[in-house]
Amino acid sequence: MSLNGRTALDPRWLTHHRGISRAFQLATITVYNENQSARVYNASTNTFDTNETAIWAGKARIQPKNNGVDRNLTGNNTVIQQVEMQLDLEGNTISGSGGDMVDIRPGNYIIVTSAPTATQLTKFVYIVRSVVNSSNAWQRTLMCEVDVESDPDA
Repeated sequence: MSLNGRTALDPRWLTHHRGISRAFQLATITVYNENQSARVYNASTNTFDTNETAIWAGKARIQPKNNGVDRNLTGNNTVIQQVEMQLDLEGNTISGSGGDMVDIRPGNYIIVTSAPTATQLTKFVYIVRSVVNSSNAWQRTLMCEVDVESDPDA
């Protein structure tokens, strides 16, 4: 075999290093797809009833990407922050959807269900803005936006 006859990475690298990324995934999240076309206004509660579906649940690493940005909207001052989430798709699926075949799209939203080392992360609703697939076959990176005044339990 010639010196350049194989790829630069040993084929075992893909499975060997999975444990490293998993070790940093301390939060547990659920990704939802909300069917906006099925929204129905409920006059008694003054809310919209929606048809939402959990499309993925599992461990994630959550990392802020910038300081909060003040959005001055008339009657609704709010602060928005960009957050990066790295998901280990293998073995973390809902309804046997097949790991890396999970179709997470911009507009899906995420609830952090558990974050033992940063419990405040459970107090926000994260909106997926960009889906950036990692060159690591087992990992997906999501760029999310969070309104730091939102609270899924409120």
